[in-house]
Amino acid sequence: FKQKTAYEIGVRLVGSEMCIRDSYRSASLGQLSSEEFWESVGLQGNPYDIDAQYLNLVRLRSDTLPFLEQMKRRGIPVACITNSVLSWSQQLRGRLGVEDYIQHWVVSGEYGVRKPSNSIFEALRRLTGVSFSNMLLVDSDIATLETARGLGMSTVLMQSQVPIPSGFTHPKIEGFAELFGK
Repeated sequence: FKQKTAYEIGVRLVGSEMCIRDSYRSASLGQLSSEEFWESVGLQGNPYDIDAQYLNLVRLRSDTLPFLEQMKRRGIPVACITNSVLSWSQQLRGRLGVEDYIQHWVVSGEYGVRKPSNSIFEALRRLTGVSFSNMLLVDSDIATLETARGLGMSTVLMQSQVPIPSGFTHPKIEGFAELFGK
């Protein structure tokens, strides 16, 4: 969550960017509800309406649903680990049409830990019953990939605008289709 996102939904936040970031972190750890988060950053109004306005800004990558459909056809289960407010994640699953494709969800707001903590990956391992050595993590955050690799997962960087440091050793892709050799 970034302060500029709030301006995009036509509201003004109170407090420094650091205070807003701290409040979001608390909400994404399940320590604040979405209503408490909006109040903590100075937004007044119906929290459900504010949630809806904010969540309407969220879009899937254009290659996400084709990737999920391909995984389903191949019988390969998909899990999602996300640093998010639990209620936001639950609302987005339905709105974005991914509920039928993702078997397991590990949301920081439910488990009280965030990526790249080892604990969130351990929650995934316990939930799925799959060993780390049989998991592939695709993420755009280098620290998250490093943690996952340290636990024994295979890792792939979904390239973003973040510069890649020299000596970076994770495989890189620009889109999900590359995972299928396309």
